[in-house]
Amino acid sequence: LDYMGKKGHCYFPQIESLQELHEHHPLSTWILNTRRVDDWINSLKKYHNMADRLRSCNIPGLPPAVDNDEKKNEQGLADFYNGHIENIRAFVKKHPSHKLVEVAIDEDNAGDVLQEAFKISSLCWKNHNARSNQKGKHKNTVELDDDGEEGEGNNK
Repeated sequence: LDYMGKKGHCYFPQIESLQELHEHHPLSTWILNTRRVDDWINSLKKYHNMADRLRSCNIPGLPPAVDNDEKKNEQGLADFYNGHIENIRAFVKKHPSHKLVEVAIDEDNAGDVLQEAFKISSLCWKNHNARSNQKGKHKNTVELDDDGEEGEGNNK
């Protein structure tokens, strides 16, 4: 997401520029973060009114808000989210030079999926922006020593 602060001035290459990304990086690995759609919608509502901010960007496939119809608005967001997921899957299938790594970020095995895909310890893949972790040190943070082992290393 690149949001330039003015209404309607937004750019989402992961939505709008898939072909250009492919042309410039035809062998790239694509990471598709997924989560339960209801959780995604709730997150949009809680984070600085992100749902309305996204709608002001005129994103392809995202319907405008309907006044006083929360159910219809949520369904529009859900349809947009699910359509984006399917669009990415179809694009990568059409362009098999890419590898697609799908990560359900709200599942306990997300770190294991990323470790398998990128050969980086699952200890390095943790949720660091959950509301319950905002104050003080993140409860999921793991200190690694200089050899990448869990411990009291020089990593500060």
